[in-house]
Amino acid sequence: MNQSDIERREAAPVENKSDQSKPEEPKENSQVRTYTKWQLFYIERLRRMTDQRRRADETGAEEFELKALKRAMFSTLLDCDSVGLGDEARELLARRDGAQTA
Repeated sequence: MNQSDIERREAAPVENKSDQSKPEEPKENSQVRTYTKWQLFYIERLRRMTDQRRRADETGAEEFELKALKRAMFSTLLDCDSVGLGDEARELLARRDGAQTA
């Protein structure tokens, strides 16, 4: 490594990899998506709630339990919207509704 290499490295912009607040955009042909910790938290919470709702429907839960679960799911849907996962959250709920009617 010579002096000009060192100068080029010092002049090159440095990426800040510690900034986890912005998710990486998926590549055009890629199905893989990366999530921030909050996006993952909210979408996983919604997945767990959809599983709870399915079990509640199967076991015949009380009306007040279903009402509380529906409100929690709606609140989590709004949380997903706030972190940019509204479409994915709605797709998850639509799959649950489709599986429920089948």
